Amino acid sequence: KICGNHILSKEMNLEAKQGSDRTWVYSCLADYSDEGGAAVLKAITVALRFKDAAIANNFFDKFNESKKKNEEIKNTKKEDTHQEKTVKTDPEADDDMESTRLVKLDKVEVTTGEEFEDVELEIRAKMYMWGEGNAGLQWKDRGVGPLKLLRHKETGLTRLLMRRDKTLKICGNHILSQEMNLEPKQGSDKTWVYTCHADYSDYAGEAQMKVATIALRFKDSTNAEKFRDVFNKCKARNLSIRNGTHSDSSEEEFIKLSVLLSSSQATKQAHNQDEFVRLSVLLGTAHNNADSAVCDLVEDFVKLSCLL
Repeated sequence: KICGNHILSKEMNLEAKQGSDRTWVYSCLADYSDEGGAAVLKAITVALRFKDAAIANNFFDKFNESKKKNEEIKNTKKEDTHQEKTVKTDPEADDDMESTRLVKLDKVEVTTGEEFEDVELEIRAKMYMWGEGNAGLQWKDRGVGPLKLLRHKETGLTRLLMRRDKTLKICGNHILSQEMNLEPKQGSDKTWVYTCHADYSDYAGEAQMKVATIALRFKDSTNAEKFRDVFNKCKARNLSIRNGTHSDSSEEEFIKLSVLLSSSQATKQAHNQDEFVRLSVLLGTAHNNADSAVCDLVEDFVKLSCLL
C-alpha cells in the first residue's frame, strides 16, 4: 500500500530532526497516498528516518537536486505557454493563414439627402423642444450634435438639420421661414428660442410634420451670434426666393437689412442715414411685386429709419 506519493516542489525544505543526524522533516502541500477509490489530495508533514547519517546525507543531496530540476521544468513550460499566447495574439503571426468568411456583406451606398446641398454653416449645439414631459409642459432634451444650415443646389432654399452624436438620429429638420424669429432665452446670452411651424425630424414610416418651439444652446455667446447672423441671412434669402424677388444682385442687400433689423442695437450699427435710404429704395422696388411678408419687412424697416 502506498504511504507517500507526491511531486517534489520548492516548498519542501528538508530540516534535520532535533537530536538525530539521520532523520529529515518537511511539509508537503499535495500528497496523494490515500486513494480511497480516487486520488485524494492532502497536506501533510513528513519525517523520514534512514539507516545511518551517510544514507540520510545522500538522500538530502538527491532530493534537492531533483527538486531543482522540477522547478526548471515548470519554468520552461510557463515560458512555452506564454510564447503560444503571444503568437495567437500577434496579428503578424496569422499572415500565412487563410480564412473563409461565413457571411459575405455587400457594400451599400447610403444617401442622407445632404448630397444635393451646400453647407452654409456647421456648428455644435444642444437642442431642446417645448412639450409634454413627466412634469407637465417643459423643455425636453432633443440631443447634442452638429447643427447644419444646408442650402439646396437647385432650389436655393436653406434648411436647418441637426443630428445627435453617435446615433446620427435627426433631432431637428425644417426649412427656414418668416415666422422663425430668434429670441434670446432669458438669463442666457448663448441660447436662442424660436417657433417652427413645420418640423420634420420625427419619422415613423413617413415624414411627420409638427409645430415646435425650439431652443438652441451654443458653447458661448460668440458661436450664438455667429449662428444668428447666418440664420437670418439664410431666412431672408428663403423669403426672397419664395416671393420671386430673389436675384444675385439684390441678395446681399436683403441680407444686410435682415441682419440689421434682427439686432436690438440696429441704429448703432448703421453708418449713416444714407445707408438706410439706399436700402429703402431697394426694398421699395421689391415691395411693388411682393406679397404681405415682404411688405411687413419693408414696414419694419421704415419704422426703424424714422428713428434716425
